[in-house]
Amino acid sequence: MTGASTGSCWHRTRTTASVATKPLHAFATVLVVGADGRDEGAMNRQELDRQMEQVLGARLCLLDRIPDEFAAAEWSLMRQVQFGETLIPHKYKELIALAVAAVTRCPYGIVLHSKLARVYGASSAEVGEAVHWGRLASGWGVHLAGLQVDPDEFADEVCTVASHLTAQLGADT
Repeated sequence: MTGASTGSCWHRTRTTASVATKPLHAFATVLVVGADGRDEGAMNRQELDRQMEQVLGARLCLLDRIPDEFAAAEWSLMRQVQFGETLIPHKYKELIALAVAAVTRCPYGIVLHSKLARVYGASSAEVGEAVHWGRLASGWGVHLAGLQVDPDEFADEVCTVASHLTAQLGADT
């Protein structure tokens, strides 16, 4: 798929098969970081667009309105955290992000993270459960906050539950 409008969300290109067959994390660790933790390489918009097309197969419009001085840092963070190898496997990162997007009613995140969750192997049932879990967790937060339940009392109850579940899990192993 190709598009013509530079600077618009509709500007898309396909990657070559050799790039598309490499795992995303192969491109996700390109950032050059100095000893002080700062990015040593200044990246202009053209380089950012080139990297985005290389990693994602398309140039997404989501960084278009980020000020130039922050765009490279935002892309670097996205590339490392969302598409890089981290402690949380990709499928679960996307299911978590989908639950957050659903709770915050972000249509962009819902589209992105439901699609990527499926790319990384999530079933329709898992996608549905993630959204349901997000609603359930946020709903109880609203309920407890609205009723002004004492946070210390609740924390004590959680410790009791955690101890019980730990004992139950220990008995099963």
